[in-house]
Amino acid sequence: MKKSLVLIIVILIVTTGITCKERAGLLTDRAHRAYKAKNYEKAKALCEKALAKDPNDVMAHVLRGWLYKDEGRLDEAILEYNKALAINPREKSVRVYRGDAYFVKGMFDEAISEFNVALTIDPEYPAAHYHLGLTYRSKGNNSLAGKYFY
Repeated sequence: MKKSLVLIIVILIVTTGITCKERAGLLTDRAHRAYKAKNYEKAKALCEKALAKDPNDVMAHVLRGWLYKDEGRLDEAILEYNKALAINPREKSVRVYRGDAYFVKGMFDEAISEFNVALTIDPEYPAAHYHLGLTYRSKGNNSLAGKYFY
């Protein structure tokens, strides 16, 4: 039964003309679901498969960054966010993720820079405002922090 199902799926993929990029996207979607379910090993494996099919899959790089950050591997997380931003430099959420990794490392000026870039992309982006406020508060500048909290 399982072999028949796999064969049917393979036939459908071949006959419907799903591209490598589309297959990578499907794998990334599955990786995201696995991450949300806290099945991190499965999420990692699916990210690897997705990136093997499409090395420019921004979300797969982001997911790997999240996985690394959750493990405390901040430098590796930042490298994944760098890869995602090399593909799409205007991805405001990745700016916030990278800024957050800098924040956790205590690199507040780098974090502030990332959050400000996110705000140049979308001046109303709540996550960037919030993280910018937290960072300024952590630097001891409560008056400036207050400008970014709604």
